[in-house]
Amino acid sequence: MLEPQGFYDVISAYGLPPSIIDLDRSAQDSVPYHVKMAYGFTNPFIVDGVTKQGGSLSPLKCTLTTSLCNRWLMDLDNQGALTIQTHMSHAGTPHTPTNDLSLHISLIEAMDDSLIIQHSLDALKISARYADCFQATYGWETEWRKSTLYAFNTPAPDSKHSLMPSVDYSNPQSEVTFWHRIPIIQEHITFLWVPINQPQKQFHFLRDIISNFTFPLLSSPIPLTLLHRIISQIVIAKLRPHLALQPISNANAATLDRMLATKIHAYLGFPFYFNLTLLSLPLDLCGLGFPSISRLNSSLAVSGLQRDLTHHIPSFRKMAELTLADWTCHYNGCLNPLLHSSSPRLPRYPHLLPSAWSLASSTLSCLQLSFIPIDLSFILDGNTFLCHLHSLFHTLYPSFPSLPTRTLYNFAKHGFTCLKQFGSFPPLFISLYCHCSFHFRSNFLHTYITLPETGPFYSRSQKGWHYGHVVRN
Repeated sequence: MLEPQGFYDVISAYGLPPSIIDLDRSAQDSVPYHVKMAYGFTNPFIVDGVTKQGGSLSPLKCTLTTSLCNRWLMDLDNQGALTIQTHMSHAGTPHTPTNDLSLHISLIEAMDDSLIIQHSLDALKISARYADCFQATYGWETEWRKSTLYAFNTPAPDSKHSLMPSVDYSNPQSEVTFWHRIPIIQEHITFLWVPINQPQKQFHFLRDIISNFTFPLLSSPIPLTLLHRIISQIVIAKLRPHLALQPISNANAATLDRMLATKIHAYLGFPFYFNLTLLSLPLDLCGLGFPSISRLNSSLAVSGLQRDLTHHIPSFRKMAELTLADWTCHYNGCLNPLLHSSSPRLPRYPHLLPSAWSLASSTLSCLQLSFIPIDLSFILDGNTFLCHLHSLFHTLYPSFPSLPTRTLYNFAKHGFTCLKQFGSFPPLFISLYCHCSFHFRSNFLHTYITLPETGPFYSRSQKGWHYGHVVRN
């Protein structure tokens, strides 16, 4: 049971009004409860300092209290925390301001699952003991029988070095340490009972759900309307949260649709197998109106990608921005992969990307839809690197002449890497009714470039190279 003092400490640590503590104590102190039984209500009994499980305040208190553990681990030792950045930023050649972002991760928590991330086993043991001490202070105990050690890009430790520490729950502040043997997995991470980025394992789990499902035995056949409700409320209701966390491939989703259709066909006893599309078509299109797992899987992948890119929590949104920036500049020739564009020569879906993002991108491409970035101010500000513009131009127009790489290297050697170091766009460029002109700095070139209304352009003069592409609406 989580002690209420954890919530009160969070209020004080975050600088929230102390009146919140007084209000919560007044609502939790000496509360009379009755238990409803088959023969009526029991006599009242007093409950003191306990928040009712399932109430609106219970998840809020739990989230705030565990967030304090996350911040405490980051403050204790930041040397072992994992830092996530793009390939371009790690190589020292960022393309856009997004490449300069970095994210420090020490602890990930959701509901009652915790994932402590460190780059070494010794740092992980230190953080695990600190986290266990924090939990024990506020009444939580770690379930070591359900705990797992994940090791990636390193040999698996032996049984002696893989022991994980915990504290004495009766006295968390003591120096006594207990050691626990837990299994080691190097293939994938399971979080919230979902294999992360393992769509094939997720498919096997969902396949078992459908295989084990049976229709209720009644004295008379179940009508189609009731069959539809049973499938939606029993089968789809179980599949949907798993697909939201980890979608599967289109082929595997179609297999699940066929399995579900086979069960419906076997129950109804039709003399022929109906078309799978007919089963999931709406009633107004002469279909049976059953839910489609394939469409549900694709829609959850697209909505999940949109949620990640616009998430209200900065850490989630920053992680999505880092992933998209790495996909754009490291794998896709600096061309945004979420824009509807045909570039068959580019590896659009490398295995290092999240499978859910690949599925969402292919779904958008099939529907000829795009996620268009609305903040391109870094172009007007000149915070775009020349290598990014050069790679993008070469990707869009591979047969068009472009600057040699040696020229960009010479520019970088003399400190010219960003567009703003060469010049700037005048304020009038913001207007859609003016000519797009780029003015070079006086110490670089005594000239300016006027961009055409549309289409690519490329020119070379004694003063330098001029190239670009503009689309005017």
